[in-house]
Formats: sequence, C-alpha cells, structure tokens
Amino acid sequence: MIRVLLRQYWPLFALPILAVGIHPLLTYLGQPWSPSEWASNIVFAYAIAVASVLLTRRQSRVQESIADTELFGKYAAINGALDRLTKTCSASIAQQILIDSRAGLHLLPYADSNSRREYLEALDDATESLQDLINGSTRPYASWSSEQWANLSKQAESLIATLQVRLRRSEKELPTFAQLSTRLASIAHTVQIGNTVPFDPFERSYRHGDVSGRIRPLLNWDLLREYTSRGEASIRIYRHWSPRWLESYVVFSVWYITHNGEFTNYNNPKSKPISFQEIDEVFDVLPDEYKTTIESMSHRLQIRSEGTLPMTEIVTMEISENRVVVLDGNHRAAAIGRRRATWPILLPVNLVEYRISAPDDIDLLPDLRFHYSERHQLSE
Repeated sequence: MIRVLLRQYWPLFALPILAVGIHPLLTYLGQPWSPSEWASNIVFAYAIAVASVLLTRRQSRVQESIADTELFGKYAAINGALDRLTKTCSASIAQQILIDSRAGLHLLPYADSNSRREYLEALDDATESLQDLINGSTRPYASWSSEQWANLSKQAESLIATLQVRLRRSEKELPTFAQLSTRLASIAHTVQIGNTVPFDPFERSYRHGDVSGRIRPLLNWDLLREYTSRGEASIRIYRHWSPRWLESYVVFSVWYITHNGEFTNYNNPKSKPISFQEIDEVFDVLPDEYKTTIESMSHRLQIRSEGTLPMTEIVTMEISENRVVVLDGNHRAAAIGRRRATWPILLPVNLVEYRISAPDDIDLLPDLRFHYSERHQLSE
C-alpha cells in the first residue's frame, strides 16, 4: 500500500524536500526568496504536482480499463478454444491457445487483480488441458503432422520465455508462473519426440479402450512398458495409402486356420495365421459375426466426406522388415483387403499405423510364436 502511494504521489512528497534543498542554495547565491515568493512558488508547484498526479491517475485508470477489456477478450478466446480443442483435437487451435496466452501476459502489469486472476486461471486450465491431451490420448499423434508438432513446440518455448521474464517482475504470482513454466516445458519436450508415441497415452488409448479401440490379443502391457522404458521398444506412427500398404507389406491377422482350412484359434498348435493378402480365399470360413462386422466396416469406409478419403487407425507389431501382425483393426484391415464384385479393388483409405517394435519375446505376445522362427530366418 505504501509503495503504491509513493508511486502515485511522489511529486507531493518530493516538493518539501526540494524546497529545503533550494533555500540554502539561493542564500549562498545571494538571491534568497521572500516569504511571499516562497508561498506563491510552493502553491504553484503543488498545483502543478496535483494536476500531474490527477492526470497520471486518470491515464492509469484508462490504461487499466483498456487492459482489463483486452485481457477479458484473451480469457474468453482461450476458454472458447479449449472447448473446440476437446471436440476437434485441432493442432491449429492448440497453437492459437498458446499464442493468445503469450499475448495476454503482456497485459498483466496494467490490469486489475480480478482480471489477472481470471486470466491466470484460464491459462492454467489451458496448459493443463493441452498437457492432458498430449499425454493422455493418441488422438493428436494420429492427426497432427510433423510441421504442426514443430510449430506447437515453438509456441510453447516462446510462452516459456515470456513467463521467465514475468517471473523476475512479479513475486506475488511467482508460484503460478513457476507451475505454468514446468507444465509448458513438459509439453515442449513431449512434442519434440516426433513420430514416436509415448507409452502412457498409447496405453490409455488401447489397453482399456478409454479413447480408441481396445487391443484384444494378449499383449503383455507391463513387459512392453519395461522394454519401452529401457529404450528396447518403441511405438511409432506410419501413414499409408491402404492399397500401397497391403502391396508393400505382408500383413498378418490374429485369426488362424488349420491346414484343413478350418477356422481355429492360436491355441491350436497346427494353426496358421491368416494374412490379409489372402482374406478373400478364407473369408467364407470366418465366423458369421466376423463377416458381418467386416461387411459393415467396408460400407462405412466407402463413405467419402467432402471428397476426402476416410481415415482409420490400426495397431501393429513388427515381425521383420515389411512384415507386421495387426493387434487392433483386424476387421478394418479385412474390409480394406476384400475384393468383391461390387468393389473389385482394395478399398482406398488413409491409414494411421501405430507400429510396436520390440525384441523377439513370446512373453510379450503369444501370437509371436507363429512368426518367431520365420523372423529369425529372414534376419539371417
């Protein structure tokens, strides 16, 4: 409070001190002021000082009002963008949130306490939501390009730099700024990973189906986490045009047939994994519910929205170079690979593939035992 008063009214406090200093100087020069001169000059000086103080306070209130209005606009823009980000998972919206956040920080010194508090709460919610989106879901990894990730990292680092400047100027808001900087540093680090998907969002999406489809084969999640943490396994994103994918890769399902061509499961020691390149030949032996789902998927993937190809996500595990087994998305892959009289070619779809690369370990996935020896033969 005293600091604020001194900042606003310092000319009034400085005048008596100035007068005490001027009197000896004038006496020394032989030109001392008379009492009437002192009175008139002091009154005039105080009048000028009061006018200056009032004008400064008026300008300060106008400046505060403008800052409050602009800060409220940033607050509303950030909250509105957060709603759109949740619905659309758009990289451009995520970048705009960080840009608006940085622009609002420059207004904080001029705004009142309520406006600052509301804005900082919005900024805290925004960074927390963005961090949760990146660390809690595979959605942004599926839809954001490398350039968009790079731009997001750049905006996060710029916001951190602006926060660091504010940290040195505001002791009262120090804890909030420190928390925001830590969270933004985490975001900037995560988005620099590139096409590698961190284990945690992948697990949240596909272990229990919280975000995407659940991986139903017996994947050993704890062992995969261990391999990933040691850098011995990775989950990378690949984007394909479906016909090219099925022509360039040997893609296996987790469905099996016997040597007699009967549908079976992986527990049968004589079973053979079905590849999607042969899905037409074995389609009739698949269970009826599988065939119904595949046909339904096929109709759905033929729908074009505004002239663009539909996109679908598939999770695979790498067996060897150009050979993968599908862990999630078997029905979709079968729908893409089917050739029917009404659709005699491979169904064109934009594929987002989450590919797990890990050591040869049957404990990681029981299905690997059907590919294990072949994988080693191909690598020799």
